[in-house]
Amino acid sequence: MKGSILYLRWVKNKALGVEIGGGELEVIAANAKIILHPRDIVVEGKVRGYEDLVAGKRKYIYVYFNEPLAGLAPPRIDLGDVEVIGGFEIRVTRINSTGYLTIITPGAYLYNYVIISLEALSAEVNTRREVYYEDTGDGVTVYIL
Repeated sequence: MKGSILYLRWVKNKALGVEIGGGELEVIAANAKIILHPRDIVVEGKVRGYEDLVAGKRKYIYVYFNEPLAGLAPPRIDLGDVEVIGGFEIRVTRINSTGYLTIITPGAYLYNYVIISLEALSAEVNTRREVYYEDTGDGVTVYIL
């Protein structure tokens, strides 16, 4: 069962919603939703492309948004720039008016962390993991095996 939506400050007086429950975390924007499950990542919204690249012992997954991630007009701000909730460590960094949301996942997840920016999502996995993409028509699902 999911909890209520919590809001964190994003950029230019806008926020992102975060909902945790049922072993998953959802990030809610005005034009997209990103759902983190232990073995997959779902991006609901228009994507321009996706790829994975290997660097050393790590593989990096990239999902590029078709348009910049748009924040919500929040009713309140619930979360600070660094929070630990439900086993997830959530960090917001702002550099030159650009926001970066880093989510460090619990140990049961097959990827170590996710970084969400205005333009893209990236995730780090071990090179032994296989990565598959399913174009859903209104986004993409990234399966990690």
